[in-house]
Amino acid sequence: MSSCFIIQQVNKFIHLIVKLQFPDLQLPIGWHQCYDTVENLNHVIHSQAIIWQKPESGWVKLNMDGSRGGGGIVKFYGNCSNNSAEAMAMLKGIYVCLNNGLTNVIVETDSIIILNYWV
Repeated sequence: MSSCFIIQQVNKFIHLIVKLQFPDLQLPIGWHQCYDTVENLNHVIHSQAIIWQKPESGWVKLNMDGSRGGGGIVKFYGNCSNNSAEAMAMLKGIYVCLNNGLTNVIVETDSIIILNYWV
């Protein structure tokens, strides 16, 4: 595998990641121009305290946090990203709910990537 090919693959990956956070940004094609643009981006991170609330009667909540490999149903998914772990935990949790006749399910996640995929 050539170094040029590896740089191209890394550049493509960076383009994909940046598009998730800055969908309207047009990144330059070349590595150095792309790097300079990404280095100068200022992404504002907003945070707010979230307090878990009990669901209404007749409903259940499915919460997951894949920050370290998933939990609750499966403790370890192997070497994967936190988003992969969270998506797998969500899928398994939904299966468990459906297999147990739970249809009034509120799914909560802290992953904006997973949330944007489903919304």
